[in-house]
Amino acid sequence: MPIALTYLGGFTEVHIPDAGVTVARGGSALVPDEIAGREPGQWRPATREDLADGPGGFTPKGWPLHLADDGAWWTRDPGEGLLAQHDTWIRTEPLEG
Repeated sequence: MPIALTYLGGFTEVHIPDAGVTVARGGSALVPDEIAGREPGQWRPATREDLADGPGGFTPKGWPLHLADDGAWWTRDPGEGLLAQHDTWIRTEPLEG
């Protein structure tokens, strides 16, 4: 199911070839959910599973790890697709028409 996204980035417009759309800054477009992806998650304390055998600085899922001032490890789902670029794309209400 397509998802409505609004482009907030720095270019006047962007073209998304895989979605077949061009979007002006401040404009919205419907894109397939696999291209829209999902927003990044909130930072949370890392679990033992998060810390097990991941490559340096990342969890086994590829999520980033952050060492807090108190020595605790934190992680978050980085999201994927366009919505992972939270300062460039936002989910909007479905387009009318």
